[in-house]
Amino acid sequence: MKQVSRRAQLWWLVGLSAFTAVAQYIVQGALATGHNPVEFPAWFWIADYALWGLRAIIEALVIVYLFATVTKTAWESAIIATFEVSLIALIVVTLGPALRALGYGQTVLASLHEPWYTAWSLCIAAYTPLMMGAAGFAYKVQPDENMHGEVAVSQDAQFTIDHLQEELTKLHGEIQASATWDMLSAKTRAIVVALHNNGDTPTQTELAEALGVSRSTVSRAIKESEDYA
Repeated sequence: MKQVSRRAQLWWLVGLSAFTAVAQYIVQGALATGHNPVEFPAWFWIADYALWGLRAIIEALVIVYLFATVTKTAWESAIIATFEVSLIALIVVTLGPALRALGYGQTVLASLHEPWYTAWSLCIAAYTPLMMGAAGFAYKVQPDENMHGEVAVSQDAQFTIDHLQEELTKLHGEIQASATWDMLSAKTRAIVVALHNNGDTPTQTELAEALGVSRSTVSRAIKESEDYA
Protein backbone atom coordinates (compact mmCIF):
# COMPACT_ATOMS: atom_id res chain seq x y z
CA MET A 1 0.00 0.00 0.00
CA LYS A 2 1.36 3.41 -0.99
CA GLN A 3 2.14 5.61 1.98
CA VAL A 4 0.24 8.90 2.12
CA SER A 5 2.60 11.87 2.32
CA ARG A 6 2.51 14.21 5.30
CA ARG A 7 1.38 17.00 2.98
CA ALA A 8 -1.63 14.95 1.86
CA GLN A 9 -2.37 14.03 5.49
CA LEU A 10 -2.30 17.73 6.40
CA TRP A 11 -4.80 18.61 3.67
CA TRP A 12 -7.15 15.87 4.82
CA LEU A 13 -6.91 16.82 8.49
CA VAL A 14 -7.42 20.53 7.90
CA GLY A 15 -10.10 19.97 5.25
CA LEU A 16 -12.11 17.56 7.38
CA SER A 17 -11.73 19.80 10.43
CA ALA A 18 -13.20 22.68 8.43
CA PHE A 19 -15.97 20.42 7.13
CA THR A 20 -17.06 19.45 10.63
CA ALA A 21 -17.31 23.15 11.54
CA VAL A 22 -19.78 23.92 8.73
CA ALA A 23 -22.85 23.58 10.92
CA GLN A 24 -21.32 25.77 13.60
CA TYR A 25 -20.54 28.47 11.07
CA ILE A 26 -24.10 28.28 9.76
CA VAL A 27 -25.37 28.87 13.29
CA GLN A 28 -22.90 31.71 13.69
CA GLY A 29 -24.06 33.26 10.43
CA ALA A 30 -27.69 33.01 11.47
CA LEU A 31 -27.02 34.69 14.80
CA ALA A 32 -24.88 37.38 13.13
CA THR A 33 -27.77 38.27 10.81
CA GLY A 34 -30.38 38.38 13.57
CA HIS A 35 -32.02 35.00 12.97
CA ASN A 36 -32.85 32.33 15.53
CA PRO A 37 -31.20 28.93 14.88
CA VAL A 38 -33.88 27.30 17.04
CA GLU A 39 -36.14 27.59 14.00
CA PHE A 40 -33.82 25.38 11.93
CA PRO A 41 -35.31 22.03 10.83
CA ALA A 42 -34.60 18.90 12.84
CA TRP A 43 -32.39 17.38 10.12
CA PHE A 44 -29.93 20.26 10.53
CA TRP A 45 -29.33 19.41 14.17
CA ILE A 46 -29.02 15.72 13.40
CA ALA A 47 -26.36 16.60 10.83
CA ASP A 48 -24.62 18.74 13.46
CA TYR A 49 -24.61 15.79 15.88
CA ALA A 50 -23.06 13.58 13.18
CA LEU A 51 -20.39 16.19 12.48
CA TRP A 52 -19.49 16.17 16.17
CA GLY A 53 -19.00 12.43 15.98
CA LEU A 54 -16.76 12.85 12.92
CA ARG A 55 -14.79 15.55 14.73
CA ALA A 56 -13.87 13.04 17.45
CA ILE A 57 -12.21 10.81 14.86
CA ILE A 58 -10.39 13.72 13.23
CA GLU A 59 -9.09 14.95 16.58
CA ALA A 60 -7.66 11.49 17.28
CA LEU A 61 -5.95 11.51 13.88
CA VAL A 62 -4.49 14.96 14.55
CA ILE A 63 -3.08 13.73 17.87
CA VAL A 64 -1.50 10.74 16.10
CA TYR A 65 -0.10 13.14 13.48
CA LEU A 66 1.51 15.16 16.28
CA PHE A 67 2.97 12.11 18.03
CA ALA A 68 4.43 10.92 14.70
CA THR A 69 6.17 14.26 14.07
CA VAL A 70 9.96 14.22 14.42
CA THR A 71 11.26 17.49 15.88
CA LYS A 72 14.71 19.00 15.46
CA THR A 73 14.91 21.29 18.50
CA ALA A 74 13.73 21.32 22.11
CA TRP A 75 11.55 24.34 21.32
CA GLU A 76 9.70 22.47 18.59
CA SER A 77 9.24 19.48 20.91
CA ALA A 78 7.78 21.75 23.59
CA ILE A 79 5.25 23.30 21.19
CA ILE A 80 4.22 19.92 19.78
CA ALA A 81 3.79 18.59 23.33
CA THR A 82 1.67 21.64 24.20
CA PHE A 83 -0.64 20.95 21.27
CA GLU A 84 -0.89 17.28 22.25
CA VAL A 85 -1.76 18.06 25.87
CA SER A 86 -4.18 20.83 24.85
CA LEU A 87 -6.14 18.58 22.49
CA ILE A 88 -6.37 15.78 25.01
CA ALA A 89 -7.32 18.20 27.80
CA LEU A 90 -9.95 19.76 25.55
CA ILE A 91 -11.73 16.41 25.35
CA VAL A 92 -11.88 16.21 29.14
CA VAL A 93 -13.06 19.77 29.82
CA THR A 94 -15.78 19.67 27.16
CA LEU A 95 -16.99 16.08 27.29
CA GLY A 96 -16.92 15.89 31.10
CA PRO A 97 -19.49 18.68 31.74
CA ALA A 98 -21.69 17.35 28.92
CA LEU A 99 -21.80 13.88 30.47
CA ARG A 100 -22.41 15.46 33.89
CA ALA A 101 -25.39 17.39 32.56
CA LEU A 102 -26.71 14.24 30.87
CA GLY A 103 -26.51 12.38 34.15
CA TYR A 104 -28.52 15.08 35.93
CA GLY A 105 -31.02 15.27 33.09
CA GLN A 106 -30.21 18.94 32.52
CA THR A 107 -28.83 21.16 29.80
CA VAL A 108 -25.18 22.16 30.07
CA LEU A 109 -26.23 25.74 30.85
CA ALA A 110 -28.44 24.62 33.75
CA SER A 111 -25.72 22.28 35.00
CA LEU A 112 -22.77 24.66 34.85
CA HIS A 113 -24.21 28.18 35.23
CA GLU A 114 -22.03 31.20 34.59
CA PRO A 115 -19.14 31.88 34.13
CA TRP A 116 -18.40 28.17 33.62
CA TYR A 117 -20.87 27.85 30.78
CA THR A 118 -19.11 30.61 28.85
CA ALA A 119 -15.73 28.95 29.47
CA TRP A 120 -17.16 25.62 28.29
CA SER A 121 -18.54 27.28 25.14
CA LEU A 122 -15.14 28.81 24.36
CA CYS A 123 -13.53 25.39 24.71
CA ILE A 124 -16.08 23.99 22.28
CA ALA A 125 -15.20 26.75 19.82
CA ALA A 126 -11.47 25.99 20.22
CA TYR A 127 -11.72 22.48 18.76
CA THR A 128 -11.44 23.31 15.07
CA PRO A 129 -8.81 26.10 15.16
CA LEU A 130 -6.67 24.10 17.60
CA MET A 131 -6.74 21.02 15.38
CA MET A 132 -5.87 23.09 12.30
CA GLY A 133 -3.09 24.96 14.07
CA ALA A 134 -1.61 21.78 15.54
CA ALA A 135 -1.59 19.94 12.22
CA GLY A 136 -0.16 22.96 10.41
CA PHE A 137 2.66 23.43 12.90
CA ALA A 138 3.50 19.71 12.86
CA TYR A 139 3.78 19.82 9.07
CA LYS A 140 5.99 22.91 9.27
CA VAL A 141 8.31 21.07 11.69
CA GLN A 142 8.48 17.95 9.51
CA PRO A 143 7.14 18.48 5.99
CA ASP A 144 8.59 15.23 4.65
CA GLU A 145 7.99 11.75 6.03
CA ASN A 146 11.61 10.59 5.75
CA MET A 147 13.44 13.90 6.05
CA HIS A 148 15.04 13.32 9.43
CA GLY A 149 15.50 9.58 8.93
CA GLU A 150 17.39 10.07 5.65
CA VAL A 151 19.73 12.58 7.26
CA ALA A 152 20.47 10.18 10.10
CA VAL A 153 21.09 7.28 7.73
CA SER A 154 23.34 9.45 5.57
CA GLN A 155 25.42 10.51 8.55
CA ASP A 156 25.71 6.93 9.79
CA ALA A 157 26.70 5.74 6.33
CA GLN A 158 29.36 8.43 6.01
CA PHE A 159 30.77 7.51 9.42
CA THR A 160 30.91 3.85 8.40
CA ILE A 161 32.64 4.67 5.11
CA ASP A 162 35.22 6.90 6.81
CA HIS A 163 35.87 4.26 9.46
CA LEU A 164 36.30 1.52 6.87
CA GLN A 165 38.65 3.66 4.81
CA GLU A 166 40.74 4.38 7.90
CA GLU A 167 40.91 0.71 8.83
CA LEU A 168 41.79 -0.30 5.27
CA THR A 169 44.57 2.30 5.15
CA LYS A 170 46.01 1.00 8.43
CA LEU A 171 45.72 -2.60 7.25
CA HIS A 172 47.37 -1.77 3.93
CA GLY A 173 50.24 -0.07 5.77
CA GLU A 174 50.71 -3.06 8.04
CA ILE A 175 50.72 -5.45 5.10
CA GLN A 176 53.27 -3.33 3.25
CA ALA A 177 55.45 -3.05 6.34
CA SER A 178 55.26 -6.80 6.97
CA ALA A 179 56.08 -7.65 3.37
CA THR A 180 59.00 -5.21 3.31
CA TRP A 181 60.37 -6.54 6.61
CA ASP A 182 60.22 -10.11 5.36
CA MET A 183 62.15 -9.13 2.26
CA LEU A 184 65.03 -7.67 4.25
CA SER A 185 68.12 -9.73 4.96
CA ALA A 186 68.94 -10.66 8.56
CA LYS A 187 71.88 -8.25 8.56
CA THR A 188 69.76 -5.39 7.30
CA ARG A 189 67.08 -6.13 9.94
CA ALA A 190 69.72 -5.89 12.63
CA ILE A 191 70.84 -2.52 11.25
CA VAL A 192 67.25 -1.25 11.17
CA VAL A 193 66.68 -2.31 14.78
CA ALA A 194 69.91 -0.63 15.87
CA LEU A 195 69.03 2.60 14.05
CA HIS A 196 65.46 2.57 15.32
CA ASN A 197 66.64 2.36 18.92
CA ASN A 198 69.25 5.12 18.44
CA GLY A 199 72.02 2.75 19.43
CA ASP A 200 70.22 1.59 22.58
CA THR A 201 69.82 -2.00 21.39
CA PRO A 202 69.35 -5.31 23.23
CA THR A 203 72.43 -7.41 23.83
CA GLN A 204 74.01 -8.96 20.76
CA THR A 205 72.99 -12.42 21.94
CA GLU A 206 69.32 -11.38 22.44
CA LEU A 207 69.21 -9.65 19.07
CA ALA A 208 70.77 -12.64 17.32
CA GLU A 209 68.19 -15.01 18.84
CA ALA A 210 65.29 -12.68 18.01
CA LEU A 211 66.37 -12.32 14.37
CA GLY A 212 67.53 -15.89 13.93
CA VAL A 213 71.06 -14.96 12.90
CA SER A 214 74.55 -15.47 14.29
CA ARG A 215 76.07 -13.18 16.88
CA SER A 216 78.80 -12.15 14.45
CA THR A 217 76.15 -10.93 11.98
CA VAL A 218 74.58 -8.81 14.68
CA SER A 219 77.97 -7.47 15.70
CA ARG A 220 78.71 -6.35 12.13
CA ALA A 221 75.22 -4.85 11.81
CA ILE A 222 75.62 -2.79 14.96
CA LYS A 223 79.00 -1.60 13.77
CA GLU A 224 77.49 -0.50 10.46
CA SER A 225 74.55 1.20 12.18
CA GLU A 226 77.00 3.24 14.20
CA ASP A 227 78.64 4.24 10.94
CA TYR A 228 75.23 5.30 9.51
CA ALA A 229 74.49 7.32 12.63
